[in-house]
Amino acid sequence: MTVRLRAAFLSLWRSKRFTFTVIVILSLGIGSAALVFSTLDAVLLHPADYPNPESVIQIQALDENKDWGRVSPAVYDAIRARSDLFSETTATRIGLFTVTGVPAPDQVFGLSVSANYFQMLGAHPYLGRLFQSADDQPGAAPVAILSHRGWHQLYSADPRILGKAAVIDGTLYTIVGVMPVGFVPPGDNAAGLLWTTLRLNNARLPRDQRNLELYTRLRSSLTLDEVQQAVRALASSLSASISVREPIQLRAVRWQPNISRDQRAIVWLAMGMSCGLLLIGCANLCSILVAKGIARRRDYALSLAVGATRAQLISKSVLEITLLLCASLVVVFAAGSAALPLLRDRLVLLPTGVPNLARIHLSPPTVLFCFAVAAISALLCGCLPALFATAIDISTGLREGTLK
Repeated sequence: MTVRLRAAFLSLWRSKRFTFTVIVILSLGIGSAALVFSTLDAVLLHPADYPNPESVIQIQALDENKDWGRVSPAVYDAIRARSDLFSETTATRIGLFTVTGVPAPDQVFGLSVSANYFQMLGAHPYLGRLFQSADDQPGAAPVAILSHRGWHQLYSADPRILGKAAVIDGTLYTIVGVMPVGFVPPGDNAAGLLWTTLRLNNARLPRDQRNLELYTRLRSSLTLDEVQQAVRALASSLSASISVREPIQLRAVRWQPNISRDQRAIVWLAMGMSCGLLLIGCANLCSILVAKGIARRRDYALSLAVGATRAQLISKSVLEITLLLCASLVVVFAAGSAALPLLRDRLVLLPTGVPNLARIHLSPPTVLFCFAVAAISALLCGCLPALFATAIDISTGLREGTLK
């Protein structure tokens, strides 16, 4: 096998222009497919990297427009008290924050969250620490956590960010942490730049004002239908205990990424187009290999005349294309590792409305996809041209060489 590899490598080395052309064609085809598959994987196939994302439940209330959405602080307190149903409960409130006293003052979207928000999602900080229960208590010093993008946008990625101050809506906050680039929170504020503590005790909001998004962790011993019935019963008891204009209606739904049908269609269409580009590249490569095989008919005829079998000639051709594919994969992974972070940073700044673009990376599924595509390409581009080129009559092939 070592002798065959060496012979295939020397054959490719002698045809440098051909080798370079094939590597470029394969790299463009596999690279484009891998890029779009990375987006597909991050946005649709694996939209959350939280532990047990199937257990993340959102509690929603029906508003006067008959739309399911945010809940009131009274509902949050009632759900949080039901530890028999939920292992953890957290609330968030979206806000537009005016941030000053920083290198790049700006108005940014963010979330006010309860102290256990990050712990419930199983998140870990890139720098510093997460919120602690003491941070959400009355009288505690105001603290904030930045997203990775917020760290770059507001502080130009200052490595000494921890402990620095920022004035948020007129209040002095201390930055205690920065989240990693791949952390994308559930809900409508996936592109938010910062988080502050919720502090409902200090908010002095009406108990029935619906301004909170409510997330819980479903206990493993319960089903969603069982929790649904319990939540409806809880809504009835709440309606009786507090004065509301209309009866409270609640439901429990598994968290799903906020992706529209059009956005899904665009991602799948891009995947189809990239696979089509790869097939075009394979077809062009097959044409090049067939032409190369025809030019080597005399070599094939001589090999067959001295006892080589057709299967050996085909295996040699497949081995050569396999070496070219391995070189193309190295180019794809090297270029992807360098280009994906830059592309990801540009995509998250665009107003696409597609969540999870910050999680695009060379994930294990993407790597396996690249190897699968390379294997299929090797079969298409190696076997078919070799079958065609070696289907020759020995005497005819030798006479063609003599005429030359």
